[in-house]
Amino acid sequence: MKQKAEVYATLLRLEQECGFEEGFKLLYCPWERISDARIAFISLNPGRAPDDYEMKAIEDPEGNSYYVERENTKSPLTHQFLEMCDFIDAKPDDVLTGAFFPFRSDKWSDLSALQIEEVLKFSRPFWKTATENCEIIIVIGNFVANNIVSELKCEKVLDIKLNWGATRLRKFRNCDGKTVIHLPHLSSHKLFSRKECLQPLRNIFC
Repeated sequence: MKQKAEVYATLLRLEQECGFEEGFKLLYCPWERISDARIAFISLNPGRAPDDYEMKAIEDPEGNSYYVERENTKSPLTHQFLEMCDFIDAKPDDVLTGAFFPFRSDKWSDLSALQIEEVLKFSRPFWKTATENCEIIIVIGNFVANNIVSELKCEKVLDIKLNWGATRLRKFRNCDGKTVIHLPHLSSHKLFSRKECLQPLRNIFC
C-alpha cells in the first residue's frame, strides 16, 4: 500500500493536471482503517465542502466523517450510512469509508471524460489495494460498482428486487471470497428508512 504522503502528492498532481478546482477528499475515516477494517463503504465522490472545511484531505483523523458530522450535515447519505451500520451491526468507526472518485464536483455531469479517465488510473488500483483486508465491500451507484467489480474480478451471485420501482440489489463475489454488495445511491434512495426495503436488504446482506 502506498504511503499517505505519496497518495497526497498524487492527488495534488491530478488536481493540477486535470483542472480540478474544488478540492478532494479520499477517505472519510482515519488512514489506519486500511490496515484493520473488515468492511468497506465506497461512495462516488464528495460534494461541495462547507466554507470552513479542509479542501484537500486524504483522511479524517477525527473518526468516521459521517458519524463526526452527523449533527451538522444536511446530507441524507450521512443518516443512511449510520442506519446501515446499525442494520449490519457495525460500528461506523470500524468501517473503511471513502470516495471512489475523490475530487469534488457539484454534479457528476460537470466532469469531462478525460478527467474521469485520468482519475480512474489512480482510483481503481488504490481501492483494490486499500480493500485487501476487507471481507465485505459495500458500494453505491453503478459507476463505483462496475469499476470495483471489474478490478476485483468478481462474479454476480445474487440479483434481487428492492421493492422500490425497478431498482435492484446485487451481490458479487470473487475467487478470494471477497463480497461486493451494490446498493443504489443512498442520497436518492433512503433504503434503511423504508420498511418495504428491509427484507430485500436482509437477503442481500445475509
